[in-house]
Amino acid sequence: MNLTPIKPEDIVLAEVRGDRFYGLVAEPAGMDHVLKRRALTVSSLTGRPIPTRRLTARQVVGHWRRSAASRC
Repeated sequence: MNLTPIKPEDIVLAEVRGDRFYGLVAEPAGMDHVLKRRALTVSSLTGRPIPTRRLTARQVVGHWRRSAASRC
């Protein structure tokens, strides 16, 4: 999936090592020097522990935008 249109406060569905979870985007896609590719920083939306805080494009399965009205 292309990470460019994903903005902070958007919701993503991710799959990491067979575990699917919903995450809230904290930072837009930037270059991750450890992974050597673009990645999103996310936090758990459900409150349960998630396997990673950084997601690459391959790990993002779905994307939902938050409307401008709900960002206020």
